[in-house]
Amino acid sequence: MPSSERRHGRGVPSASQTSSLAGGAAPLAVAAVSAVLHDRLANGMIRYASATGIGDVNVTMLPPDRVTVGADEPNQLNLFMYRVAPHPALARPRSIGADTSSGSITLALHYLLTAYGSADLHSEILLGCAVHLLGSTPPLTASVARDSAQPPRARTAFKA
Repeated sequence: MPSSERRHGRGVPSASQTSSLAGGAAPLAVAAVSAVLHDRLANGMIRYASATGIGDVNVTMLPPDRVTVGADEPNQLNLFMYRVAPHPALARPRSIGADTSSGSITLALHYLLTAYGSADLHSEILLGCAVHLLGSTPPLTASVARDSAQPPRARTAFKA
């Protein structure tokens, strides 16, 4: 995890919004949203480290059954996308005979956030920090989603 923070927004845009955000790379739209959420958590936990006193926190994006747990494991937050579904409230109405070749669809992405602490109450502190962090951040912007869709070596650093 890099020691420098990057500033990112929060929110889950529709796949049609993200496809234009990611420079037309619709296949990367869902990954871009996940990358932004991961970066938001990883960078935010750096800020919370001194206030909580729990030390370093690993942020992962693994299926829950692949998360390593044990007495010697570090503090960890895991963000796992467990469901992708059409978002009926944000879907564009389609008229009969409308052109559907654009392939855009509005999606609801559902994530499971779990915390694993190395000591008593660390899991609860981690979840509290993550919920506070995600609930108090600005919305996801086009430039952040576009940047997150790039390979890690091509990403630009954001300055606070």
